[in-house]
Amino acid sequence: MNLNPDARQETAWPAAQEIPKGMSPTTLRLIVTYLQKAKGPEDIDTISEGTGLAYQTVHRYVSFLDQEGVVEVDLVYGKVGRPLKRFFIAT
Repeated sequence: MNLNPDARQETAWPAAQEIPKGMSPTTLRLIVTYLQKAKGPEDIDTISEGTGLAYQTVHRYVSFLDQEGVVEVDLVYGKVGRPLKRFFIAT
């Protein structure tokens, strides 16, 4: 689910909401829009591929969105190692 570059320009974070210094309202809205259109929870790698943003950027933004209660985290446990975090829009 790739969002075209035009979609990036059309979306922006609501101006009334405060965002941390260094974060872009357009990037926040791009990630939120991607997750709204997703068929289910998505991991950071998938969000990164779908939006064309760097992994580190997506990680920083979804962490902020999680703190704000905009997204929730679904943990998927494997046999070994850390659980995989998958994100979805909070209801």
